[in-house]
Amino acid sequence: MQSQISICNRALAHMGQTRFIRALDEASEEAETLRLHYDPVRRALLSDRVWRFATMLSPLPELTTPVPGWERAYALPAGCLRVIAVTPATAPDDLGAAFETARLPSGRAILANVPNALCRYVCDVTDPTEFPPLFADALSWRLALEISTPLTTKSGLRDHLAAHYMEALRRAVDADAAEASIPLPEWGDEYIKARA
Repeated sequence: MQSQISICNRALAHMGQTRFIRALDEASEEAETLRLHYDPVRRALLSDRVWRFATMLSPLPELTTPVPGWERAYALPAGCLRVIAVTPATAPDDLGAAFETARLPSGRAILANVPNALCRYVCDVTDPTEFPPLFADALSWRLALEISTPLTTKSGLRDHLAAHYMEALRRAVDADAAEASIPLPEWGDEYIKARA
């Protein structure tokens, strides 16, 4: 079962390190560096794409703060890393309406002209057991790339890690995209009718 520590140790292994960690709070240079980089790298990788495993659909609580140019202001969902779309609750599969994120006195908000809005967003998934295996692999390579400078001076290592990260990311994106099935339009009948 993958864990935060197993992902971190894979990152160290990708760099050719032979010293691994047992916990992020241990007193070692590796643990200190990983503690500094793990969460920012994880959040950045989640934010980079619309990952299906991290996509949430949630109703938005309306705020009373009026904002010029917008009919409604909504509180940003907890754990939201990236807003994908804002839709009416009556049409959740809609492509979405125009929206904008902003900082209001009450906190971060979504501005839209949609009543009773739903928000489709990328959620801050923190539990590594929820990561698909190929996402966890891409995360370990990206983490290795980020921590390579403070932990080693090996020549050419960053280029090597960057190439492996890009390949791991491509595989993860392809696998994520394969988890959706979009029905194709049935054109056969119309084609036959047009020929008749």
